[in-house]
Amino acid sequence: MKNKSSSVTLDFETFQIAEKLAKLSNKSIPDIIKGLIKKQWNRSDFNITKNVKKISGILKTDYDYKTLRDMYIAEKMEKVVVNV
Repeated sequence: MKNKSSSVTLDFETFQIAEKLAKLSNKSIPDIIKGLIKKQWNRSDFNITKNVKKISGILKTDYDYKTLRDMYIAEKMEKVVVNV
């Protein structure tokens, strides 16, 4: 996977917390942030229930199940980013 660079600005209190977490876990602040983002992405509320899977073939669409799921997750992530 190719790495990309980004600059993040934290308020002083958040930065102090990030420093403490980094020291406690023996990781860098960017690694702590990456871990939190991955943890947020793997949240269980992105799972589609069995009932939704049952009706997925009923809906008229040109997309397969995996594409629809990815679109749903992307939409949820946009809402999370906007609300942050």
